[in-house]
Amino acid sequence: MNTDETQISQRSPRRTSWLERAGDFLSRLWLKVIRDDILFLASGLAFNGLACLLPTLLLMIYLLGLWFQSGETAQHLNRILETAFPNQPHAETIRDAISSLLSEIVARRRSFGVISLLLLMGTSASLVSCTRSVLHQVFEVTAKRHFVFSYLADLLLVFVCTMLIVLTITLGWALRIAGRLRELIPAIAGLEFLRHWASFQNVVSPMVIFLLCYVLYRFVPVEQPVRKTALISAATTTIIWEISARLFAWFLSTISSVGSLYGAYAFLIVLMVWAFYSSVIFVLGAEVGKVWQDRRVESTPG
Repeated sequence: MNTDETQISQRSPRRTSWLERAGDFLSRLWLKVIRDDILFLASGLAFNGLACLLPTLLLMIYLLGLWFQSGETAQHLNRILETAFPNQPHAETIRDAISSLLSEIVARRRSFGVISLLLLMGTSASLVSCTRSVLHQVFEVTAKRHFVFSYLADLLLVFVCTMLIVLTITLGWALRIAGRLRELIPAIAGLEFLRHWASFQNVVSPMVIFLLCYVLYRFVPVEQPVRKTALISAATTTIIWEISARLFAWFLSTISSVGSLYGAYAFLIVLMVWAFYSSVIFVLGAEVGKVWQDRRVESTPG
């Protein structure tokens, strides 16, 4: 073997460019998305999420009943229904049926409070279980856990996620109140921390969403993915969700004719679309983390 052949054989493999690596990543991601059928997985998540709304509504009625007398609560609910449903024959029939049902619920709010709490525990645990099945499909986890331990772990995760959601809502209220006080009281408008209030508002929500997604990606599967995989998945979900939420809000306010087509029922249409596309984003974030993890394992020597 001459000198030139020796030098060629000793050369290291050609380093791929970032464009080639990005193309390989997207190609792998597309194949895995098709193979896992994320639209089907997302539909299951969306259905279980929407199933939690009924016991949540009943629980909210119970909490309202603690603050008002039964008659006053029924009057408030009737006003809400009159505002929500148009004055049309079919809508009035639906409104009257819902009104009578809600009045009965308010009258028996104590028993409904217990029932709604039990239903919420069941549906929320079912949502976490569905999330675990979806993440097992994406992360290719085959390990199982005993039913009792799995259910207790689901309830613990429900509690943690509920606390994060309550924290998000509380911070949102606090931020709105502080912003309103800044408008009403000029004397405090010049305070240093209030000058960056808008930036703070834009940071809090993504941070809580990121933390919530990280908890789900990291601790819901029986075999926990590595920390960096969960971080990449949570970051991907947060970024895509924030962008899509703004695009969706812009679409509804400028382009969509949902309100003119469906009237008072547009809220239900928007809610179902929001639940589905949020579920798709959640599954897609997990797919990105899994593809990154697989490429990392392949590139590691040995």
